[in-house]
Amino acid sequence: LDQRLKTLEDQARELKETNSRRESERRNLQVKQKEAEAALNAADRRLTPITEKLATLTANTQAARDQAQSLREMLPASWRVQVDVMSRRDAEQLQEEQTQLQSRNVCKRLEQLQQARASQQSLVDTIARLESARAAIPDEFRRDPQEFRRQLSEAQKQHRDHHGEAIRLAGDCDRLLRVQKERAELEAGFKQAEVRQRVAEELTELLGPKHLQRHLIREAEVAIVANANRVLDHLTGGGLQIELMPDDENERKRALQIQVKKSDGHTYAILSGSERFRVAISLALGIGQFASRQHRRIETVVIDEGFGCLDRENRQTMIDEIAGLIGELKCILLVSHQEDFADAFPRGYRFTKIDGATQVEPLHG
Repeated sequence: LDQRLKTLEDQARELKETNSRRESERRNLQVKQKEAEAALNAADRRLTPITEKLATLTANTQAARDQAQSLREMLPASWRVQVDVMSRRDAEQLQEEQTQLQSRNVCKRLEQLQQARASQQSLVDTIARLESARAAIPDEFRRDPQEFRRQLSEAQKQHRDHHGEAIRLAGDCDRLLRVQKERAELEAGFKQAEVRQRVAEELTELLGPKHLQRHLIREAEVAIVANANRVLDHLTGGGLQIELMPDDENERKRALQIQVKKSDGHTYAILSGSERFRVAISLALGIGQFASRQHRRIETVVIDEGFGCLDRENRQTMIDEIAGLIGELKCILLVSHQEDFADAFPRGYRFTKIDGATQVEPLHG
């Protein structure tokens, strides 16, 4: 068994070596195959442009043959035989002759000659056509060319004159259209102005003394009288009440025309001095409250004179009325030259002008 095992191991080593050699040979063959493929690809790459050049040369050759055949067909029949038997030297001589002719611009001269012949033929045809047309003109319609040129010149002059007149008329038409457009715009503006004027007149009427102003004044009068009556009710204990005069346009031309009604329900045009004072104070306070727009109490009233025409009894009545306002107002400023008023209130000041300056001194203490 050991001998057999050793033999198998030797065979295995030989197989491995053989396998290694074959693997190495396989790799070498792969490398050679890749090199062969690379060489083949390189040969293909070199062959491709050669093939393309060959195809190009073949196409050019065929094109040259076709061109030569086409040029041969253009030659006269007698020249074709000479071309078919022409040698290379004969072709070179013809090429030299062609070069010499081209240097002398023979082709250009030939082309000019052909054009001149074509123009000559066209002129000949035109002359023939004109001769035929002239022959067809009746004798009575034939005129001298000078006379015809003169008439043509006159007709052209008339055409220019008419063209200028047409331009002038077109300008006049454009001006008329502009004037018409401006007139339409002015008429539209005038209509708009009339509408705005009517609106303005209506607004003026509505905002004027007979409408909005009157309405606002009447509302203000109602509010002022209501405020004044609240004060007057406090001052008179409900004995007096202010009312607006009836709203008659023919009678009420001024604002705040009032009448006074007493507790007996009758209106009186004549009031005592005390009553007039209370009404005046109430109206002043009512106007002040309305002017404040907040219906707040008026805290201060300034009474400047107004008592010079009263006798002592009525002045005392006014003093009593002013004293009655002390609970209604926070501050009363009274200006008077009457000594009765100076002694009637606990706080007062005397203003005296001495040597152009005003001196102030308290009346009490």
